[in-house]
Amino acid sequence: MIKNLKAYKKNFTLATMVLMAVAMTGCAKKEETPEQTVELYTEDHSTYYSIYDENDQEFVWEEIPENEAKNINKDVVAADEVDENGDRYIATAEAYGYVAASKNETKQEAIQNNPEFQDNALFLSGFEQGKKDKYQQKAMDESRQYVALREHQIPTSMMEETYYYPLEELQVVSYIGENAIVWNTEEEQIKTGAYQDVLGRDMTSYTGQDYKVETLQQFATEYMHEITDGVYLSSGNPARIPEVAGDTFIKQNSFTTRKAK
Repeated sequence: MIKNLKAYKKNFTLATMVLMAVAMTGCAKKEETPEQTVELYTEDHSTYYSIYDENDQEFVWEEIPENEAKNINKDVVAADEVDENGDRYIATAEAYGYVAASKNETKQEAIQNNPEFQDNALFLSGFEQGKKDKYQQKAMDESRQYVALREHQIPTSMMEETYYYPLEELQVVSYIGENAIVWNTEEEQIKTGAYQDVLGRDMTSYTGQDYKVETLQQFATEYMHEITDGVYLSSGNPARIPEVAGDTFIKQNSFTTRKAK
């Protein structure tokens, strides 16, 4: 069942069922949404539009005037349905992406299961928000902090992924002029250089160099003011998901001269 998209009505609507199908099966064919169903709408019924509620961190149905519905940009609409009671439901591609995040871990998987949203920026944006909210809830349920890691602080493509890891399971391997963030990496792998960091960087070139291993939280506490979101990383507060980007993560460590603050 859908948990993140709620209607302000007791019963599921046709539009909600379409979005449920996306979450459960991974696809929704356009031919399942006949255009003539919209013509069944009358002024005696209501129109609902999918919006993101920032306070409750979920997509909800908001009732809107029909004249407002007429002005909605058709490019953002993924489903426009009328239920058996004659009420109209308009769902955006962003809402579909949000729901897809509950069943898919990566954008690649979400697009494979929902090919009609290939190259749809709104769908991918909704997916990112849905994945973030999913891990925020997971962090609160587990009472431990999660960290969002991605390759670039400013993504270079719509398909660039964001990965989430428990802070307590992440470590930093420091070399001269470089810091690698690792997860579930054995000491023997680090010694031989036969490993990749969490962002897929091959660390073979550092084989044989002196290194130091410590938890990401310990490292962030030491370099709190030099690391973006370092304050949140050092606190370990489950209510906040710190973000770490590979291209902006500091290279400074115990092997280098510390810069003055």
